[in-house]
Amino acid sequence: ATFTWIPSEGDIGKVFTQCLVAKNVHQAGATRERCFRVHVERCSLCAAPGASLHSVAQELGTDWELLWSMNHQLQSLDDLTSSEKIRTGMFYTAGVGETVETIGLRFGVLLDRLFSANPDAKETELFVGDKVCVSPQPDTSDFCPAPEPSSVWEPLEEQYVEPDFFEYPLGWEKIVYTDPRGLPTKEPNPLYPQPPSVA
Repeated sequence: ATFTWIPSEGDIGKVFTQCLVAKNVHQAGATRERCFRVHVERCSLCAAPGASLHSVAQELGTDWELLWSMNHQLQSLDDLTSSEKIRTGMFYTAGVGETVETIGLRFGVLLDRLFSANPDAKETELFVGDKVCVSPQPDTSDFCPAPEPSSVWEPLEEQYVEPDFFEYPLGWEKIVYTDPRGLPTKEPNPLYPQPPSVA
């Protein structure tokens, strides 16, 4: 027989005791019990069969490049070993006076994301030395509200200041990949002033 147990998101960080009892149907009273302690770790998960780093990143709402940089042991992006341990964040040690809110502001991570990775933080206060799982969130800026329109804004033609070549001389070129060999090539940038002509 195979026993399978998949913890839910709310089980992260908790310790469970699972006991199995085997009975002999042909011999009354013959039983055997075995118990296991299961610690659902934070900042990590076990890869499901057929999972890839792209699917794991999509599930977590992050970029596969960030997961790749945190998991140096991975040899492939697409062929993860079933039940392979994947690190999903980094541990941060709380300092004096720090809260989940201040840690979120420090790393630019939404509170919902921090509480998802640290469910116990909703119920208990942080103390100096506590470990907080900080999961990377590259798209935080997408959640910023749009600025309110202002009635005192200047017309667009008055806001524009034509750039000067000497302010940023490298801006007059752009890099393209039209070379058949795939090599980068520079060409003039039509959106930026060209070098001044020498008489």
